[in-house]
Amino acid sequence: MIKIINRDGAEVQLGDIVEDKEGKQYSVEDIEGKTLNVLAVGAKRKATKKVLATSLGLTTEGNTETLEDKRRLTELKLTLKEYWEDM
Repeated sequence: MIKIINRDGAEVQLGDIVEDKEGKQYSVEDIEGKTLNVLAVGAKRKATKKVLATSLGLTTEGNTETLEDKRRLTELKLTLKEYWEDM
């Protein structure tokens, strides 16, 4: 599992405020691996954007998904798809 670590050493969670290298603040809306979906704090438009954690100056820890993990997720998605199609 991948963890994204803020500059203060705390793990980044949904709803946290993070700053980029220039000091612009973003609210974390979603975390997908090493990618964050963020919303600019104080922005007039409510548009999220995807950024790599490292591009915001954050660090990452942990392993990426293995092929076995991806295979299990694919099988789970197919099972769920079949379940919903049968309903």
